[in-house]
Amino acid sequence: MAAIGGARSHGDRLAHPAGVRLSAHAARNTEANCCLLTMPAASSILVTGALRTKISQQVYDWLLRRLLARELKPGDQVNRRQVAEQLGISVAPVLEAMVQLEWEGFLHTRPRIGTVVAQPDAQKVLGRMILREALEAQAARLCCGAPVCQHRVRLLDLAERVDASDARVEANWRAEIAFHRSLVELTGCQELVDAFDQVARHSLFHAVNELLPPPSQKRDPHAHVGLMQVLMTAGPDQAEAAMRRHLEARRVSLLT
Repeated sequence: MAAIGGARSHGDRLAHPAGVRLSAHAARNTEANCCLLTMPAASSILVTGALRTKISQQVYDWLLRRLLARELKPGDQVNRRQVAEQLGISVAPVLEAMVQLEWEGFLHTRPRIGTVVAQPDAQKVLGRMILREALEAQAARLCCGAPVCQHRVRLLDLAERVDASDARVEANWRAEIAFHRSLVELTGCQELVDAFDQVARHSLFHAVNELLPPPSQKRDPHAHVGLMQVLMTAGPDQAEAAMRRHLEARRVSLLT
C-alpha cells in the first residue's frame, strides 16, 4: 500500500492569499510569485465555484487532481503530515481538505491505519449512477427546446467529439462529462450544476480506477448527437425519457 510523499517540486508548492498566515516552516518553503495551483484544462470542469484562493481549497484541488490521475489509487495511504511537508504548508489546511474529501467519499479513515483512498463497492458505484440519472433527467426537463437550440452549434460540436472518440479511453470520459455538464448549465440552476460536478468527479474516479463496467461494443455511434436532436424539439416529458434511456445502459450493465 503506497503512501503519498516524496520530493517536493516547484509545481507542487501552494500560493497563499493575502491575510492568511503561514507557519514559519511554510514561509521558508514558499517562493515569491508562485502561481495558484490549477487543474489541467481537460479536468477543469470538475472544479466548481470561483477561482479557489484559500490554501485548504488549493490542497483539495491538488489531492483531487492526483485522485483523478490515478497517482493516488484505492487503498493508498494519505498522510496529512507528509502532504503538508511536501507542499511546504502547515497541517491545518491539509486536514481541512482531507476532511472534505472524506465527506465526499474519496477518502476513508481506518482505525490504526490512518486515511486511505476509498475503495467504492458496486453498490456505491451504482448509487452514484442512479443519482446522476436523476440529476440529468431533471436538467433535461429544464433545458429542452429553446435553451438547447440557442446553443446547438457548441453542443453539437461537443456531442460529435464524444461520439467520435474511443469510449474506452479517458479523453472520451472527460468529453462526455463536458457535454453533459453543458446541458446541466443551461438550466440556470447553480445547485444542480454543483450536484452534477460532484457526481461527475466520482464518475471519473470510478472510470479511471476501472470500477465501472466496460462500454458496450454495441453502443450507438451517434448516441450524443441523437440525444441533442431530441432535446432540441421535445417537451419536458419526452426530454426526460430520452435522457434516462441515454444513461441507463451502463447502470443496467452493472446489475447484470
